Amino acid sequence: MRYRPMFLAILSGILLILIFPKANLGFLAWLALVPLLLAIRDESPKSAFGLGLLAGVVSFLGILYWIRILSPLIGLLVLAFYLALYIALFCLLFNLCSRFTDIYRGARGLRFIIAPCLWVSLEYLRSALFSGFPWALLGYSQYLNTPLIQISEFTGVYGVSFLIVLVNATIANSIGEVQSPKSKVKKLLPITVVAIIISACFIYGKLAIPASSIQDQGSRIKVGIVQGNIDLEEKWSGILHEKVLDTHIRLTEEVGKEAPELIVWSETATASCLKYEGGDLDRLSDLAKRLRSHLLIGSLDLATQGDYYNSAFLLSPKGGITYQYNKVHLVPFGEVIPLKRQFPFLARFVERMGGGGFKAGEELTIFDIEGKRFGILICYEGIFDNLVRKFVKRGADFMINITNDAWYEKTSAPYQHFSFSIFRAIENRVPIVRAANTGVSGFIDSQGRIRKDLDIFLEGTLIDEISLKEKETFYTRFGNLFAYLCLGLSGLLLARALIKKGR
Repeated sequence: MRYRPMFLAILSGILLILIFPKANLGFLAWLALVPLLLAIRDESPKSAFGLGLLAGVVSFLGILYWIRILSPLIGLLVLAFYLALYIALFCLLFNLCSRFTDIYRGARGLRFIIAPCLWVSLEYLRSALFSGFPWALLGYSQYLNTPLIQISEFTGVYGVSFLIVLVNATIANSIGEVQSPKSKVKKLLPITVVAIIISACFIYGKLAIPASSIQDQGSRIKVGIVQGNIDLEEKWSGILHEKVLDTHIRLTEEVGKEAPELIVWSETATASCLKYEGGDLDRLSDLAKRLRSHLLIGSLDLATQGDYYNSAFLLSPKGGITYQYNKVHLVPFGEVIPLKRQFPFLARFVERMGGGGFKAGEELTIFDIEGKRFGILICYEGIFDNLVRKFVKRGADFMINITNDAWYEKTSAPYQHFSFSIFRAIENRVPIVRAANTGVSGFIDSQGRIRKDLDIFLEGTLIDEISLKEKETFYTRFGNLFAYLCLGLSGLLLARALIKKGR
């Protein structure tokens, strides 16, 4: 493998790091893959795979460096290598389709069209296989590009990824065809078509935002958020349990002065089993009665066989628990140990590291406050688009994400985690309320705009009046149909390429 292609692959890997928080150089996403696409242009499929793997490892080591806080170095390396395989497969399959698919015979410059389909297909597979890990999908880099990402109500985040790869492939193709004897018209045609597509999506977004804002003038609910900013050592210290609870109660009383209908605490805010230990339920029920507000409390609950549920409880102003949701999508190795029986040595290692010990819930519970219905997402459940969609399909008018991102310390992880919620709001046109122990907490409206937020490692409160869902979106109704179409088209073109190769 020559040095120039390797350098180009590494350059793409570095650019892919910079497009996500904290760097937030999202504009670089529109050319981040150009060096990699140029690097594999004239390489063999095997070399293309290797270059893609190199770019992927570099990018995911940089994006997910914070995993090192939660795991031994080997854990970060294994995860980065696994995720890099998807970029490697993209390069391999794109190379094969470009070489052996005669659908572009006589029009080699149009081969870039398959690139976004392949990329989206592999992003979708990464989001679904082995419990799924849809972290840092390419489209997420545009979370601040509010007009453009409005197409997510039809395509999900994958539509934005598609546009980004389409632009990258067009630029790479144009650079590669500079010395081509083709006429200027033929060379400019792909660029012109792609420019029209991007412009149309941007214009749609500009028009959709005011239209959605008009719809948001319907039913509303006032919600308060409590960000306790509790250090992890304090949080899980039995000695300091009362101090932690006192902090949350003080902040709740502060935000309660503005008479919200609902006040939200973060994931495992009580750091105990709410219904069984320490008398917290009685104390918090009294608090809800006194403030005449519903309290949403993140806590634990006992499950069978010595495991716990990671739960959210709704306390009524009349006292007592009215609803409970148990987290259904657990964090692999953090909360649950996959293949525990098949690999007992791995299970013992993970348990020594503090992982496991939780049981998954079985029901997507819809909470109801006088006809205002909402679903709960605990921790990283918010990165799973189809899970949010299921809640909305069941009648949720808005979504609440409670989390504890203190584990990630002052890294880019809390900001990355927060940015994904913007797409969940647009996909289903529902507001998102996010309460995080150490931040980022905030309110996101149904157009994906950040109305209010509270930065990491700050103690404080937020309050806002949010609008309830007014309509069902295309995405809510049909899900990831766009990704399925990309999968189907990619499969057809790959099959044709393999048949051609075999002749």
